Amino acid sequence: MYIELIEKLNTLFNTEVILKTNANTYIPNNLIKETFKDYIPVGINKGVYIKDKILEKREKALLKYLLEEFLETNNTFIDILNNKNSYKNMSLDITYPFYIWEIASSGNSKDIMKIIKSIYPKDIVFEKNENSIIVFKQIPIEEENSIEDVYCDLESEILSDISLYVSYEVTCGKDIYDAHLNLDTLKEFSKIVRSKNNVYEFNKLLLPNIFLNIKNEDNLNYLKDIFQKNNRYTLDEELLNSALIFFESNLNITEAANKLYIHRNTLVYRLKKILIITGYDIRKFHEAINFYLNYLYDNLIEK
Repeated sequence: MYIELIEKLNTLFNTEVILKTNANTYIPNNLIKETFKDYIPVGINKGVYIKDKILEKREKALLKYLLEEFLETNNTFIDILNNKNSYKNMSLDITYPFYIWEIASSGNSKDIMKIIKSIYPKDIVFEKNENSIIVFKQIPIEEENSIEDVYCDLESEILSDISLYVSYEVTCGKDIYDAHLNLDTLKEFSKIVRSKNNVYEFNKLLLPNIFLNIKNEDNLNYLKDIFQKNNRYTLDEELLNSALIFFESNLNITEAANKLYIHRNTLVYRLKKILIITGYDIRKFHEAINFYLNYLYDNLIEK
């Protein structure tokens, strides 16, 4: 949202501009505002820096009028994400239910915004910071593009790593803060999972959410007692990665071997080696679950 505005202002004034969105935030922040010739305050702790020209009085008045509502609206979106009770004063027109998507990259939010808006022109899309955008993704009866389709489109267009985090369903204003906060749980989990498809959905990652949120519960000691009574083991990086890719491939040996760029028989050998070390034959569904629970415990509780 900010990026599109900055582009239009750059074109309008034929020079660079910087938006000051609050007391300490400047977009873009890589420009030296002290070198800019003019500054137009908009509301409290907001304004626009103009690099190579000084605006006329009428231009300043018009710019202030146009930006006041925009800056307040975008700040409201950020505020309801970061403050639990902000929804009570929210005057924005939001349709429920929806999911909160956060799409993160290394500084390509400008291009991501354009792609997402072209795919979902009716959804609310705004910039969280220079490295991520937020989408209030409506839940249509029929969806032409799956989350995986959107991720693939972004990956093919954006020349950097992309991660997509999806909250649980938001049904009213008071859910927004907690749903957004839960995305941090998915980000923590993404640091330990081995996945080539960086899409993390709350509804498909219930076990990791349980483990990450149980840390502050009274029954944490009970959980530790259960797992510490299990046989403890350590796998080298090659075997652990093979197991996780095997799970990602829905326990399909051929598909996992292709992802690992190894022969099918090599993967079978590794799975047998895992059985010898851990006691779990992860080719079997229930034993795969037990192995995965141990993995989550070791990486989300013990570490």
